[in-house]
Amino acid sequence: MRDLRIAEARRGGERWASIAAREGVSEKTAIRSARRAEEAIAKRGVSLPEVLPDPSEIVAEIVASELVALRESVRMLGAADNDSARVGAARTVVSVGNGLHMALIRAGLVRSPDMEWFGAELRVAVQAIYKLADRFEIPADVVFETMNEIPRRGLPRAVVMPDG
Repeated sequence: MRDLRIAEARRGGERWASIAAREGVSEKTAIRSARRAEEAIAKRGVSLPEVLPDPSEIVAEIVASELVALRESVRMLGAADNDSARVGAARTVVSVGNGLHMALIRAGLVRSPDMEWFGAELRVAVQAIYKLADRFEIPADVVFETMNEIPRRGLPRAVVMPDG
């Protein structure tokens, strides 16, 4: 199961350092684990999502693992007996903390400040497109349908027609 968690985390864009810290292994071990999972999946001819448990279980496991890794990293930071160890532990705290934050954002449990800014900018851009379409006498429903055909990658599910 660990191999699958590591492979899925990497496919999701997580950095090797964060994965390794959360799983309590070296980066080399994490890479080997992901490779084993991918090879096993390729042999069976199934895709990764077909062999994974319920997504809410995965999120709970990831968040729990990140919290354990963060607490352990903070403990190590407090117990460090030299500057080099403190710097290394501090970097791990930051890395694992970032991993936890990103896991919470991806799970939709915490809002991303970047996405809030982007959402506001997107609303302004959509309003400008509708104004421009009106200027050139393009019907609003045509603009609406066309904009909702655009593939979404982490964006709002649908464009809303502006008032007025």
